[in-house]
Amino acid sequence: METAKLKKLYTKAYNLYDQGEYSKSRFILDSALTASPDNVFSDNLALLNVLNIGKQEGQYKYQYELNNFLKTYPESDLFKYAQSLLKASEDYQINLYNSAKARFVEYFKQKHYIVIVYPNKDELSQSITGEVDAVIDSKNFGFTTGNLILDENHALVLINEFPGKDTANNFLKLIQSQINFGEKYKGEKIYSFAITEDNFNIFYQTRDINAYLNFFEKHYN
Repeated sequence: METAKLKKLYTKAYNLYDQGEYSKSRFILDSALTASPDNVFSDNLALLNVLNIGKQEGQYKYQYELNNFLKTYPESDLFKYAQSLLKASEDYQINLYNSAKARFVEYFKQKHYIVIVYPNKDELSQSITGEVDAVIDSKNFGFTTGNLILDENHALVLINEFPGKDTANNFLKLIQSQINFGEKYKGEKIYSFAITEDNFNIFYQTRDINAYLNFFEKHYN
């Protein structure tokens, strides 16, 4: 694909990004990058795609993709700019953590996740994730799930993403009504809750389950 055509596609994708149409922007960019991965202008498309990902999938995925960009395009004119974006994102998380420690942020008009924390055992990971995925598929919700290790003793299922507090809380109640964790996994301590993107960053840094559960009980029930 010629550079001039890529620049036109970039402009179209950027306008969609600017309007908050991140999925549509990503579709254009993914298609263009598949067709022309090595064009001299491809790095511009790739970095815009990373910005879309950051808007849709949160800070951790954003940082991961920025690092991938730096590895893929070390000679790019955008290299230093991408480095500055990565540092700004990392500094944001550090500042958020340092300012809050285990004190979570009472700002709920932002994207939410559902988190299910369970003992770090392979059989629980497979069973709980499978049950959650089955509920999502049965309702045709289209949410995605992922597994993360929280600490030596705990792992979690992360369900994303929800536009706000109410939609996340409603889905949490649905999951809890469909899967009786206490009954099915007797003797295991399993916790499920809604959490904002900002507070998930703090939670994942502090690993303080009890502190967040207290916050959740106060602000979500």
